[in-house]
Amino acid sequence: MNDNLSDTLLQQIRSCTNLVHRLIHSEHHMKAQDARHTVGRAQGIVLKILAEKDGLTQTEITEKLDIRPSSLGELVVKLEKNGYVERRQNENDKRVINVFLTEKGRELEKEFINPRQKAAESWCAGLSEEDKTQLSELLNKLILSMEDVLSKNEEGFSEREMPFGAGFPDMDSEGFSHHDLMGRRRGGPRGEWRNGFR
Repeated sequence: MNDNLSDTLLQQIRSCTNLVHRLIHSEHHMKAQDARHTVGRAQGIVLKILAEKDGLTQTEITEKLDIRPSSLGELVVKLEKNGYVERRQNENDKRVINVFLTEKGRELEKEFINPRQKAAESWCAGLSEEDKTQLSELLNKLILSMEDVLSKNEEGFSEREMPFGAGFPDMDSEGFSHHDLMGRRRGGPRGEWRNGFR
């Protein structure tokens, strides 16, 4: 691999990383907006707890959240009213009430609490399983290579402050340009390059 191709690859990875952060933020915001119309943050936490271990008693949920039983009671009533949970009398002790997620509640928990897995699947829709496996293996090799370089660099800077741009000296030079995800050259003077990654 020549130097120009290595530089292109580095910029593609930086662009990809930047896009991942933006996509996570935008998709989580959009999905959470819909969920928050009917479910607040505290109710969302209750859903997450039940998704991890369904059928907990209200006392057990109260201990996990470290809140008053009356406060939890209000949360459960709201969730039950909207069809996200159901309360059932314990078969062994009629005084105990267990709380279970409904199918509707389980679906909402996935959207409200854990959107990343579903989002990642949509982002990688253009890759086959073989492509994803190959890419994962290549990225693992790259990570090991970069960790090795970092380890060697840190040995020399362990007792000193690392100057800005030391790892990428060319990134502070005038007229710097980089490549986007399609390999096209972009950028310009130093200030323009920095603005592109804010």
